[in-house]
Amino acid sequence: LRTRAGSARTMLGNVMIFSPDSDSLEVIQYLDKLQTEVDKIHDLRKRYIYYQKTLGLPQSTFDEIDEIQADLRIKSKLWNALYSWDDVSVAWGIMVLCDVNSG
Repeated sequence: LRTRAGSARTMLGNVMIFSPDSDSLEVIQYLDKLQTEVDKIHDLRKRYIYYQKTLGLPQSTFDEIDEIQADLRIKSKLWNALYSWDDVSVAWGIMVLCDVNSG
């Protein structure tokens, strides 16, 4: 579980996520794929905790998984907002140019 969480953390450090020149849609698709993996890790964590409770073992906290989820959520919101802004600004630019009265 910790190995998978570490792998997800590494994926969150991909240079593409930090580059303003990256294609928004490509980054969003990458983050969506990563979200699927993080969801699986989260479900596995729940199972581990259940097993630990059932066996009367001390429960692990797996705090890094919560940190990864929060980091991923923020990055996804940022890139989705950037993608939306690009769409809106292009639409606005086209609308303004069409409304110009050249006569």
